[in-house]
Amino acid sequence: MNEIVAAGYDRVADRYVELESPGTPWPRMRRLQGLLKRIPQGGEVLDVGCGNGVPALGAIAERHRATGIDLSSAQIEAAARSVPEARLFHADISACDFGHGSFDAIVALYVLEHIPRENHRQLIARFFRWLRPGGYLLFTTEPSEDPGTVGEWLDEPMFFSQFDQATTRRIVEGVGFELLDQEVEAQLEGDQEIAYVWFLARKGS
Repeated sequence: MNEIVAAGYDRVADRYVELESPGTPWPRMRRLQGLLKRIPQGGEVLDVGCGNGVPALGAIAERHRATGIDLSSAQIEAAARSVPEARLFHADISACDFGHGSFDAIVALYVLEHIPRENHRQLIARFFRWLRPGGYLLFTTEPSEDPGTVGEWLDEPMFFSQFDQATTRRIVEGVGFELLDQEVEAQLEGDQEIAYVWFLARKGS
């Protein structure tokens, strides 16, 4: 499935940017800025699925040490141009290991639904290990259950897979996180309204 996701994002790099209208901004920057206020200046923040680096990775890099990772070569090349100060990796997040206590915060926005859901628990457990005590995780999933399908997205094949909201919450708490917030919020992608569950969790100190 990695090949489908990587090739899809390679081909839709420009069209994806156009999905967000300046008049109806997505919730990501409001929620990301809320998270970054919790992190001391100069803290280490990992952006999983950083895309072209705009706007999230760039905002992280303003006051924090930013690391970005993405499966798409076209997206990571764009991120290198837009946020040159960030440390960047073109890689599969499921195959990475940054080591225990590497980050003060991890964000994974619009990412987990492109990873087979049977791997979600292992990945969230990795996030837990990579965070320092007191570190934060901000991530999204779609609220509806999908065992794993390939559909059309921006005229390209794309893989989707996720659990329902309650199951994802149990996974988050089951690996040891304290869940601080979970909220469903819709955003306008082109002319289509898409709902996402926003999870904010914290690793105990």
